[in-house]
Amino acid sequence: MPRRSSSPAPSMPNRIAVLPLRDQVLFPHATGIIHVARKVSRHAIESAIDADRLVLAVAQRDMGTEAPELADLHPVGTICEILHENTLPDGTMRVALRGISRAGFDSAAIENETILARPTAFQTTTESDKGISAAARSVRDLFASVARKHSMIPPESIATIMHLTAPDALADQIAYLLPVPPSDKQVLLETPSAKARLESILAHLAREAEILRLEQELRSKVEQDISQSQRDYLLREQLRHIQRELDSRDSRRSILEIYREQIEGLVIEESTRRTLRSSLEQLEYSSPGNPEHVVARTYLDIALSVPWGQYLDQILDPDRVMEELNNAHFGLHRVKQRIAEHIQIQRRLASKTGNLRKGFALLFVGPPGVGKTSVARSLAAATGRPLSVAALGGVRDEAEIRGHRRTYVGATAGRIVNALRESGAMNPVIVLDEIDKMSVGNTGDPSAALLELLDPVQQKHFVDHYLDLPIDLSAVQFIATANSIDRLSPALLDRFEVIPFDGYTEGEKVDIAKGYLWPSLLKETGFEPTDLPLDSDLLREIIRHYVRESGVRALARELATLARRAAMVDEQEYPLSIDRTRLEQWLGKPIYLPNNTVSSPGLATGLVVAPYGGDTVRIEVAITSVAGDRPTLTLTGSMGAIMQESAFAALTWTRMQLDREAVDWKKDVHVHISNAGTPKDGPSAGIAIAAALLSAFRGIALPDDVALTGEIGLTGRIDPVGGIREKCLAALRAGISTVICPAGNRREVDELESEITNGVRIVLVESMTEVLEELERPSASHAQTVSIL
Repeated sequence: MPRRSSSPAPSMPNRIAVLPLRDQVLFPHATGIIHVARKVSRHAIESAIDADRLVLAVAQRDMGTEAPELADLHPVGTICEILHENTLPDGTMRVALRGISRAGFDSAAIENETILARPTAFQTTTESDKGISAAARSVRDLFASVARKHSMIPPESIATIMHLTAPDALADQIAYLLPVPPSDKQVLLETPSAKARLESILAHLAREAEILRLEQELRSKVEQDISQSQRDYLLREQLRHIQRELDSRDSRRSILEIYREQIEGLVIEESTRRTLRSSLEQLEYSSPGNPEHVVARTYLDIALSVPWGQYLDQILDPDRVMEELNNAHFGLHRVKQRIAEHIQIQRRLASKTGNLRKGFALLFVGPPGVGKTSVARSLAAATGRPLSVAALGGVRDEAEIRGHRRTYVGATAGRIVNALRESGAMNPVIVLDEIDKMSVGNTGDPSAALLELLDPVQQKHFVDHYLDLPIDLSAVQFIATANSIDRLSPALLDRFEVIPFDGYTEGEKVDIAKGYLWPSLLKETGFEPTDLPLDSDLLREIIRHYVRESGVRALARELATLARRAAMVDEQEYPLSIDRTRLEQWLGKPIYLPNNTVSSPGLATGLVVAPYGGDTVRIEVAITSVAGDRPTLTLTGSMGAIMQESAFAALTWTRMQLDREAVDWKKDVHVHISNAGTPKDGPSAGIAIAAALLSAFRGIALPDDVALTGEIGLTGRIDPVGGIREKCLAALRAGISTVICPAGNRREVDELESEITNGVRIVLVESMTEVLEELERPSASHAQTVSIL
């Protein structure tokens, strides 16, 4: 009789965490690695780690169950020891388990999302007769044969199994590696007899060996068929490649002929033609796969797209130009007159020479929204020239103007050449937009590159670094735009005729809104002109209390808001009247209120010109006791160097004035200008600072409806300043009734529109004595006269 030996039941823990497995079965004597992603599995691993690192791994009946319960698990599993674990970047856990013994379970419960059960021993038997030894040897040999042909079984596992002698361990480890479904492995796990497990494994291995043999036969047959098909395929591909090479040579020859015809047909100098021929030869003798071939072809494409010698006929009619400008823009009489004068001169010269190409360079300077770019567009349309815009705002590289040298991948022509290519003519209108926003970088100064571009002599032979060919730009009409000329070099300014674009008055804004902005918005939003009538009083309300700018861009945005809000109203209410109540509902409460500043000693109103137009600033002066050995002057409010010099000169004059009256001026002085976040500079605030200083020392307030602008000298002399119109407009917008400015600006004051002079009383002064006399006059907004003398 053969002897049977039962493996002793290992000591079972009272409770153990159950780890559900849905794609594999673990066996005793085997070590496996699992990836844990489900919450129930993570809790089981964490619970085991906190206890004795033992877990009961049980396979699920249905692998698709995401949250298994006790009824979803097989009755027999494997008690495993957690060897090590780590958390992967995607949040899953990688756990190595070593099987110890089979076990069942009962009295299971779920606590804290963890299945806990009381394990029960599962008895296995191992026969000791010759039959089990033969079965073990047969299994070992057949497994080695199958494993060497199977890619899923690692070689190190084969070596380990070949040295096993215990039938029970041999059966379990081979069962774990066996390439069979988990359901068949579960049957092997629940088989108590080692001999029976070996016999079942032997049957599975024999079936797997037969499958591998059939696969090998099929693969050999397919490879024979494929080898013939592959040979036919290679021959066909070679034939196709030869035919394509023949076609490409014909196509390449055709492309070269096209390039050659284009080069010979250009109206260019002979030296330029020789350069282009040389590039064509380089293209012809280079292989299409060579990078130099791509560089040469790109160069020829760009060079040949330049409109060499193509000049469009200009319409030199001053009346037409004035009509076009008047239809598109309100006001701007000085700008329109200057352009009309130029067109008339061009017309006279063209009638005598018969061939006029010379252009001219203008610089439109003014705040945003006053129509600088749109005037250039209207000029191009009126004269029949194409328009190209070269946006220079933020440009820091000289190569953006002159072009990149052909020494690296990605090099291309400059913006001027690209503007010519876009326009399709050699006499377009090119707008150099935002020229004051350029800056100096590590790769050169782009403004210096413009010097050659705009020089009347050098621009006839302008050389772009990429093309390396002379280009005649003398017929190009260059128009640059800028908000301010302070950052432009004198040399660059000398290349332009500067035409200032002043801000619009309130009346001009009303006319622009009624004649241009509002009809255009009604058309864009689908309204008829009679659907939304807008009267002048409401427009003045918007201009005074919702926008405070020199241009009309913000006004256009507010009007667009009204049109959008009106579109939400029931069409039965049309025509819809927009009154003040609706205005506040749709635009909100007024942003800018009338000037209601409370007068106090040391407070004055100054006038400045900013890139966005004129503006008012509050100048505050505080007088305190001397804190150190000598009086000090503190300046705050982002004052520039020139404005600081004005403050020092104003303080010196104030001390001289106080000396004459035997008043102690040895005090610490602090001068602050409102809106400290905005840099301020320029010789405009001298007399305002002097008036505020004297007011602070005397303790007497200045009138709050008076604004001052002008530079002060040490003797009290007042020098003229710039931007009088913009400053007077700013005072008018802010509700200022009186503006004191230098007598040296009389010409600018005489040229002001009646709307400005009727709304603001302008006082011209030559010295601080006259300023003080004016400040002590009765004010329209004050019941009594105050004196600071």
